[in-house]
Amino acid sequence: HEGLRLLLSLWHNTRDDEGVPWLVRFDPKAMGKSVRNIALVDVSDGVEEARYRLVGSSLTRLYGSDLTG
Repeated sequence: HEGLRLLLSLWHNTRDDEGVPWLVRFDPKAMGKSVRNIALVDVSDGVEEARYRLVGSSLTRLYGSDLTG
């Protein structure tokens, strides 16, 4: 799947030494149409502190609301 190959390439190009991509290096526009299928989430101090930075339109339709915020 071309979208997954693109995402994997972006992941490898933006990750730190621990394998986690830096949000400041990640450009969702580079995903093209595939961006509708991803979510970018900031997690601090455990899962309770998660913040959705970007939620693609396909995920918004699936969950019935926009989780961004």
